Amino acid sequence: MNHALTEDAKFSLAINATEGAAGTTDISGYIQDMSGFDAIAYAITFGAITATAVTSIKVQQGDAADLSDAEDVAGSGITVEADDDNQVFLSDIIRPEKRYV
Repeated sequence: MNHALTEDAKFSLAINATEGAAGTTDISGYIQDMSGFDAIAYAITFGAITATAVTSIKVQQGDAADLSDAEDVAGSGITVEADDDNQVFLSDIIRPEKRYV
C-alpha cells in the first residue's frame, strides 16, 4: 500500500525567523492540535550559533490546548553544537500520546 507522507502526517512551522533570532532565553514553538493526524514533523533551521551557546531542541506534549500540562516527549531531545551553523534539524513524532504537541 503506497501512501504519501502528507496524507498521514502533519508538517508545521515550529517558530518563525523573528522568534528564532539569537537570544538568551528559551523559545517555545507553536502548539499543534494532533486530532486526526498520526505524526508531526518539524524542520528547525539555525543560522550562526554563538561559540558559547548551549542550544537544544525538544518536543513537548499535553492534553491542555495551551500546553499548561506540557511534558517532554521521550527521545525527542536534540543537542545543537556550537559549530552546527546554518544547518537544519528534523524532529518527527509518530503517534504522540497526547493531543497537543
